[in-house]
Amino acid sequence: MPLFSSLDAEHRWLLQEMQKERDLELAARIGQSLLKKNKTLTERNELLEEQVEHVREERQKEMAERGPSWKIPEPRTVCSETGSWGLKAAPLQLQLLPVPPFCLRQ
Repeated sequence: MPLFSSLDAEHRWLLQEMQKERDLELAARIGQSLLKKNKTLTERNELLEEQVEHVREERQKEMAERGPSWKIPEPRTVCSETGSWGLKAAPLQLQLLPVPPFCLRQ
């Protein structure tokens, strides 16, 4: 085997090893960055969960203070052109209220 071919093969091998080392270092930096980002997001998520729980507790407390007479309003629809009420959803029935004709376009 000629000397040139042997040096060329060693040079290619050395370059490949150097590239592998750079790739490993890059992968390690990316991994560390991802771990740091994950930790930050986990801490933020925990903080948000605490805030949500606090709001839920406050809401339950407010609802308990208002007593059983406090009710959530029933859903209703409004005519976008006049602002008047068109339908009122009742618990087990639907009550039709007078609606201007131009609100009934199809």
